[in-house]
Amino acid sequence: MTVSNLVKSVTLLSAVGLFSSLSAQATTIDFDSAATANCTAIGPDSVSGFTLTNGDFNNTTSCAVIAPTAHSGNQYMLNYNDRIASFTRDSGTFDLDNLWIHADARSGSTTVRFQGLDALGGNILNTMDIVIDAVWQQINFSGWNNIKTFTWDSISPASSNIAIDDFTFDVARRVPEPATLGLLGLGLVGLGLAGRRRRAAV
Repeated sequence: MTVSNLVKSVTLLSAVGLFSSLSAQATTIDFDSAATANCTAIGPDSVSGFTLTNGDFNNTTSCAVIAPTAHSGNQYMLNYNDRIASFTRDSGTFDLDNLWIHADARSGSTTVRFQGLDALGGNILNTMDIVIDAVWQQINFSGWNNIKTFTWDSISPASSNIAIDDFTFDVARRVPEPATLGLLGLGLVGLGLAGRRRRAAV
């Protein structure tokens, strides 16, 4: 391989490294690992690096009045019926992909408001109002990025429990950076070329 081709190869590796130093990985929380209380608990409670306030985790084997089953497993999270529930990532932010949702079986069709905030009680980054039914349905989110807190609340009827399961999000994770090695390689190649030029000039 010629020196010119070597420089090109190392430069390409450096560019690839710069783009791959951050890697998004999707994670789904199914809430089956969460400790559960009863149908009237209002938290706060924690699961998988998130804290839930104004809501709790429900196990359908002991409390099935809101949703008779979970979307997967036996558990889901829900808001307390007259409060805005908040689901906050304990460290860093996240990009929301999708979730599964179920209206209160006692209320039927319900309008729910979702919001993405930059902090618990902070600035609103995203808002979505959607009508849901008392069956499990998937909601997809586009552009809900760099969120710290996700909230949901029933706005019609104004007091209703809303169940959420299989909460899927992305987090940018650090991976080994070949860019650093690539830049080091470029530096070594540059030193080698400089040495050759000096020897040729003697």
